[in-house]
Formats: sequence, C-alpha cells, structure tokens
Amino acid sequence: MTMRSRRFITETLSEVILFLIMVMMMLPIVWLIMMSLKTEADALEMPPKLFFVPTFQHYIAVFSTPGMLRALGNSAFIASASLTLALVVGIPAAYGLVRFNFKLRQPLAIAVLLTRIAPPVGMLIPFYLMYRAAGLLDTYTAMIFAHTGMNLPIVTWMMMGFFRDVPRELEEAARLDGCSQIEAFWKIVLPVTVNGIVTVGIIGFLFSWNELMFATTLTGTTTRTAPAAISNFLLYQEVKWGPLTAAAVTVIIPALAFIGFAQKHLLRGLTAGMK
Repeated sequence: MTMRSRRFITETLSEVILFLIMVMMMLPIVWLIMMSLKTEADALEMPPKLFFVPTFQHYIAVFSTPGMLRALGNSAFIASASLTLALVVGIPAAYGLVRFNFKLRQPLAIAVLLTRIAPPVGMLIPFYLMYRAAGLLDTYTAMIFAHTGMNLPIVTWMMMGFFRDVPRELEEAARLDGCSQIEAFWKIVLPVTVNGIVTVGIIGFLFSWNELMFATTLTGTTTRTAPAAISNFLLYQEVKWGPLTAAAVTVIIPALAFIGFAQKHLLRGLTAGMK
C-alpha cells in the first residue's frame, strides 16, 4: 500500500468518525425539536414516530405561560450583567497575575482557581444564608453577584493563558513610544487577545444562561430565570413533554444565535492561548 493510499484511508476514517460523533451529539437536539413539534398523542407513542404532522401548539402554550417572557428577559439581563462584571474584574486580574511579579502571585492564582473547583452545591448554602441575612433574595443583585463569583475564576484563568501568549516585546515597544503600562494594556494587549476575550465571554454567558441551581434557590417570582421557569413544566404526577421541549428549544435559540454571531472569534480563541 502506497503512502498516498494510507493517507486517503486515514483521512476518510477520520472524517467518518467525526461525522458519527457529530451525529451522536446532535441526536438529543433533533429529538428535542421533534418532540416540541409533536402532539401529545404522537409524543407518547411507542415506537417513536419519525414522520408526523408538526404543530406549534406547544410553543404557543409556552409563550402564553405567565412569566415565561419575563424569565427570558431576566436570563438575558443577569447573564449580560454578570458576564460584564466578570470580564471587567477578571481581565485586569489575569493580566496582573501574568505580567507583575509579587510574592503572593502563585498562591493568589491558585486561590482564585479553588473557588471554581469547589462544588457549586457547596457554595449554594453560604450564598443563600448571606443573601437572606442581607435581604437580597429574589433580587437581580443576588443572581448577578452569584454568577459573577462562579464566572470570575474561569475568566481569570483562561485569560492568563491568552496573556502569556502575547510577546512582552510588543508592550516594551509601546513603552518606548511613550505609552504607560495601562495604555500598553489597553491599546496593545487587549486588541491582540480579543479572540480569547470573546471565547471566555461565550463560556461565561452560557454558564449564566443555563444555570439552574442558583436560579431555583435564590430567585422568586420577580427574578426567576428561563431554566427555572422551564422546570415548572415538570409536575408532580406528569411531565408536560410538549411544552417542556418547546421551552427548552426556545431557551437554546438565543444561545445559538449568540455563539453564531461570535463564531469566528470563538474558533480562533479555542485554538490559541491554551497551552
């Protein structure tokens, strides 16, 4: 067998394996969409129907549910606010941990990471007790700070990887041209690492958008987010599969749109900065 034939077989097998992996990953999404378009009778039929007359009655029911639109708006606001706060704090923190030498730099970096390694359920009770004592339950402030606290370690540690890839010579050249350290950071380093910023931004946004545990415990009728609102379709004696899947698809669409909008930066960021 020639080298060219071996390469062809290897590439073909790789493409087939990747295709099968993609199909396996997409099957739950396809099943979700199909269930959201089936009637109750079709959804419960066994074996499952692959061909059916689609209906949008479940989507109408979802958007007619009191508080669902508000929950979607709450999710968008909380995710955007917490992500913004995490980026504003985490990006300078990551830059400082990479570029400045001080005695407690490494212990501080590890301490930041440990806050994310801890199981979220272990952080939930302290958050709840503190917010209850401060009267912050069912407020946007509670959710924004909770999600910021969970996103901040991710932003800091991922951005440290991207900042390490920025040559110091670029900043030194800027300093020779009269820029201060802050100006070099703002005008040179941030534009170079924009793909990394977008990448960590998407990861942080998706975490906040899809987070359920804090949203169920710390919110109420005013600040309930979309994942918490979806759980209302899980009743004690039955599961409303149609509205449940329709609501899930509704929540997925904004996240997919957000990822698609920043796809170019995301692909570049995922292949850089992480060594």
